[in-house]
Amino acid sequence: MLPRLPLRLGFVCLAVAPLVTFAAPRLPWTTSRIVGTPEAPAPYVAELAFPGLVFNTPVDLVAGPESSRLYVIELNGRIHSFDTAVAAPQAEEFANLATVFPGAPALHVYGLAFHPQFATNREVYIRVRLTEDTPDGSRVLRGKVPAGPVPRLDPSSVETVLNFRSGSHCGGNLLFGADGHLYITTGDAGPATPPDIFNTGQTITDLEAAILRIDVDGRDAGLAYRIPPDNPFVGVPGARGEIWAYGLRNPWKIAFRPGTSDLWAGDVGWERWEMIHRIERGGNYGWPITEGPQPVKPDNPRGPTPILPPVVVHPHTEAASITGGVFYTGSRLPELRGAYLYGDFMTGRIWALWHDGVRVTERREIARTPYKLVTFGTDRDGEVYFTDFGENQPIQRLSRRPETEAPAEPFPRKLSETGLFADTANERPHAGVAPFTINAPLWQDGATATRWLAMPAAEPAGLLAERRGPVRILRATVADGSVFVRTIALELIRGDPASRRRIETQLLHFDGREWHGYTYRWNDEQTDADLVEAAGDSTTWTVKDDSAPGGQRSLPWRFHSRSECLQCHNDDAGRALGFVPGNLDVHRLHAEGIVSKDYLPASVRAALVDPADTHAPIDLRARSWLHANCAHCHRFQGGGSGIFVVNIEVPPEKTFLATKPLQGDFGLPDAQVVAPGAPERSTLFYRIAKSGPGHMPQLGATTADPTGMRVLWDWIAGAPFAPRANASVASPADALHAVQAIDRGALADDARERLVTDGLASGNELVRALFHRYLPDSERVATLGHAIDPYPLLALRGAPDRGRDVATRAACLTCHRIGDEGREFGPDLSAIGLRLSPLQLVESLVEPSKFIAPEYAARVFELNDGTAHTGFVVSRTPDAIRVRTPSAEVVSFKPGQVRSEATLPVSLMPPGLLAGLTAQEAADLIAYLASLGK
Repeated sequence: MLPRLPLRLGFVCLAVAPLVTFAAPRLPWTTSRIVGTPEAPAPYVAELAFPGLVFNTPVDLVAGPESSRLYVIELNGRIHSFDTAVAAPQAEEFANLATVFPGAPALHVYGLAFHPQFATNREVYIRVRLTEDTPDGSRVLRGKVPAGPVPRLDPSSVETVLNFRSGSHCGGNLLFGADGHLYITTGDAGPATPPDIFNTGQTITDLEAAILRIDVDGRDAGLAYRIPPDNPFVGVPGARGEIWAYGLRNPWKIAFRPGTSDLWAGDVGWERWEMIHRIERGGNYGWPITEGPQPVKPDNPRGPTPILPPVVVHPHTEAASITGGVFYTGSRLPELRGAYLYGDFMTGRIWALWHDGVRVTERREIARTPYKLVTFGTDRDGEVYFTDFGENQPIQRLSRRPETEAPAEPFPRKLSETGLFADTANERPHAGVAPFTINAPLWQDGATATRWLAMPAAEPAGLLAERRGPVRILRATVADGSVFVRTIALELIRGDPASRRRIETQLLHFDGREWHGYTYRWNDEQTDADLVEAAGDSTTWTVKDDSAPGGQRSLPWRFHSRSECLQCHNDDAGRALGFVPGNLDVHRLHAEGIVSKDYLPASVRAALVDPADTHAPIDLRARSWLHANCAHCHRFQGGGSGIFVVNIEVPPEKTFLATKPLQGDFGLPDAQVVAPGAPERSTLFYRIAKSGPGHMPQLGATTADPTGMRVLWDWIAGAPFAPRANASVASPADALHAVQAIDRGALADDARERLVTDGLASGNELVRALFHRYLPDSERVATLGHAIDPYPLLALRGAPDRGRDVATRAACLTCHRIGDEGREFGPDLSAIGLRLSPLQLVESLVEPSKFIAPEYAARVFELNDGTAHTGFVVSRTPDAIRVRTPSAEVVSFKPGQVRSEATLPVSLMPPGLLAGLTAQEAADLIAYLASLGK
């Protein structure tokens, strides 16, 4: 429980109507035209490569060494080959590994590789896995293929070359490099979860979670192969010399760029990311310390070499089980020559990637298939094939999409084409499109919203209960094809309903597998709305407002991109953010057949109210505001970099609001996220009150919510607001109190004008950020905002001398050291210009969570006494854990004091640091940072 803070209603029980209601039949929505996606069709489609040929559970495709034969490896142990050069090829059995391992209860075969000197030695190498509980059940076999018109493995010639731990993740690929050595992938040998149960990813003392390199033409003592002396860990005490690279979870497929030693791997991710790596000698690819940019087990011991970032990462919104690919060198599709083609097992998508040896020069999605893409392979001419994993599967190849091909139902480019409204101009919905309201709306810069739910099925929306951190949360479940609809409108003359203008209508569409967010922008005539492109758009509205400086205010407006939509409408937040029982009139919705009876008792727990409802308790109003505006990120695993959680289901003692801030104290004395009894020391309140970088909420609003600020101030203070007799702006804390007095109209006009003038003229940027909103439009400077294109920014000539002042104003020294100045918390920036290019500097400021160095993955420790500490682990021993906190102090506690421990999914460096700068100021800052160390 927060001291002096009246947070009594973590779980709220309110008087409700009787629960005995009966759902009426509801008409389903039958007019939907929301199918597919609005993106242009992918340029390629899958087509049958060899009609008439099918295989059972194929897992690899390998070109033969002597002819135009292609070999197909089936998981069940059978390997087939056929001649790709004939018109109607017939599959012929090459091997049945079940005869080599008679009686094996679960034999799996994964890969095949022909020796570079196959013409003379007739050797092949095969990857198999016996049952998971078979000791060293992952094996590399060697066999012979007698000469003959149809190649067949001699089962009596098969011997084991190498074995290692079996398990769900055992890699499975093998191939020869241009150096004549055999490269073999292994996995961490563990199940899907928990991550790396054997803690093998960062060790080089075993063969798991690695890519191995062996010389099959020689033999070391006691081995059926030779370890190449130039392998990176030869001679390292305790190391397995076979290791070429390590820190990989399950590198399912690897490929060399033809004619080179350039090795690429697709590594199957865990919870959030899928990775493509360019493998270097001795490279460490992070598992299980990281999963791409995501920390997983950052406190595990590290391997002997630095962790290298992936070349490409895919979030689980677009890929869920990556299948590494091959390089295209064929002639059928010359526009793809040189591209690395790869795909995803779960989504069926295929990408093409071009790399110049230093960086990715181009990457794009080129096909969407319905297949579980288990492998890619090439024939001797460099043509690429792929296949689905399943029974009776043919081999596919890419073909250009016919120009005349059009989708059966084009995606609606206008709101009137969606089938949602019978009368779009008046927003009169079709049958099955039901209106609903919510108790606690989020702040949208003074805009209001109307909402509908369109459900194609007659069944009502259901509820799914899930455990997330300390509490159970409820999320809506809806039928395939359902759409949540929200129209946002704004009064262009404040207080005049006749000036209400519809700005946009947002759709959240569930296609049965994935959620998609779309925005339609209303036209000037207010008759229809047009689909906004995928990248989003921006505009500025002029709102006449007598209370604003100069009688009007310019309101920047962001039409969110489709990826921005899913930042808030994410899986951890339950997708449909407002459609939860405590936020709805569930009795009416149940009576109308819109929600199931499960909503009725659930609505009693965690009820929400309108923050503007002065009849509701202040603590419930505050918690409702925080839930509506902040809880999509600031919840367990929601993505917020603060450790606090504010979704209404969480009881007060589990919110961790009364803790030290992680991303700077904004000059507030003895700052806490929420300092009980002292809003002027609360960084949460400062962020909501300020303008520019660091303003919260980050998405959806750019201005401060006057109702929200008043409610939060009174809630934190625990007492009625009292203006100070001698209000000043001497410090950020004083300025917070002054701003609250101004907004409440508690000051005489002359005192108000003096404070605004002093605040805008303050030499402290942290004070000025609270007063920017009092400037007339004519005096405001255009800033970058959150949608930043780095290339025009980099084209500006920056001045390092000016950039040093910008770095000071941007509070870089709050967390970083530059020479002898600053605070030792984040990375030392003294030589940052030697480590990062100007483009990388911009990216790190715009998207600080894109890649998090493992040593700067923040950990959250909840102690048995209810306190929490967040920061970077300095050391960990059986006796003590030492953590450097954002205040740069090091706290120490015993492992036995820890109740729970977790890794934050995002960087402690806040996003949007460039948003409040002008383009020239940002260019100056980048020039300064780029000069450091040079």
